[in-house]
Amino acid sequence: YIPGSVGASWFYQKFGCRNGVVVAGLFNCLSAWVRCLGLFDKTNSGFWFLLLGQVIGACVQPFFTNLPARLTSIWFPVQERDMATTIAISLNPLGAALGTILPSALVSEDGGMGKLLFTEAIIVSTPFVAALFFFSEEPQHPPSRTAFDRHESRVYARDETNNTNTGNSDTLREQLKSCMKDKNFMILTLGYGLSLGIFNALATLINQITRPAGYDDNDASLFGASWILSGMVGAAVAGMVLDKYHKYNETLKVCFLFGTLLTVILTLEIRPNNTIVLALCWGILGFFVTPITVIAFSCGVECMYPVEEEITTGILMSSGQIVGIVLTLLLGWLIDNQNQYGESYIFEPSYLVLDSASVLANVFIMFYHGLYKRFESDCELYSSLLES
Repeated sequence: YIPGSVGASWFYQKFGCRNGVVVAGLFNCLSAWVRCLGLFDKTNSGFWFLLLGQVIGACVQPFFTNLPARLTSIWFPVQERDMATTIAISLNPLGAALGTILPSALVSEDGGMGKLLFTEAIIVSTPFVAALFFFSEEPQHPPSRTAFDRHESRVYARDETNNTNTGNSDTLREQLKSCMKDKNFMILTLGYGLSLGIFNALATLINQITRPAGYDDNDASLFGASWILSGMVGAAVAGMVLDKYHKYNETLKVCFLFGTLLTVILTLEIRPNNTIVLALCWGILGFFVTPITVIAFSCGVECMYPVEEEITTGILMSSGQIVGIVLTLLLGWLIDNQNQYGESYIFEPSYLVLDSASVLANVFIMFYHGLYKRFESDCELYSSLLES
């Protein structure tokens, strides 16, 4: 993910938003249809085609996950920007939920893999065709002061790149250095990285975490659905709050605080015959944890302005991916070696690791005090217009 994230940032800076979306959509579409070729491979059961398709799709993933903040800053005014970012980011877990529903709906012991792969290929191809014919680089008139400044700086940077062989690479390198040297952004990266890592680990291991207490796949599906649906509601609420009050730091800290409390409560409630309470815990946890991505992306853009949005987003996402891999492997190993439910079940090492990581993430965020540089830049324009 990290090399792909750097590549996506470089591509967007050099070739623009539209070209990045179209190229990423093309390769994402290609990955789905390559997987379909595995249906006709009778020698290896299509394994290598499936693997190749997965690799292609993984390589272009950062083009999409790092895009929302940049896209909304180009197309939406200040009073709509946070909600637009919320909607764009929320489509990712919604797509993930759809990806978990389709296999169970289309595949059975009697077959159906072909129907699944072709359905996924058609779904993936639709937005690519739409982007190819209907998606523009930017609106005719910039919706905000910062959008106008971004437009001017990008035009200048591309002109410099055309005149030299290293202009774009130098710009990307300098912006990366600027992020690494900023104390508040690094605190945000550490806190959000732990939070996203916990989120990814829970999403991956939700079945394994609850199984020792006697819950099956259907229960895990219920918990996951409760988490995702409540999370989308929470993200929508956070988007409205941010659009109206622009209290990014305060909202972020509230979500982290309740996310930590709910994580601890969840691990205490994992015991037999407690399905309803667990579903509520997963749902409330999702309500507070899911908006963290939206708020953290906005905080990163605000405190590092005028660094490009996809760069700050890419760094934040990369930190979460790294922590997510480590936590998933560690928790998976701990869960595999823990006993079935017993009297001391609440003190299982996997739960202690999960709670400790959540508390540590909360501690980091409590020390985050980033400035609202982008928002203040937009406000300066509005103030000057009112005075004139």
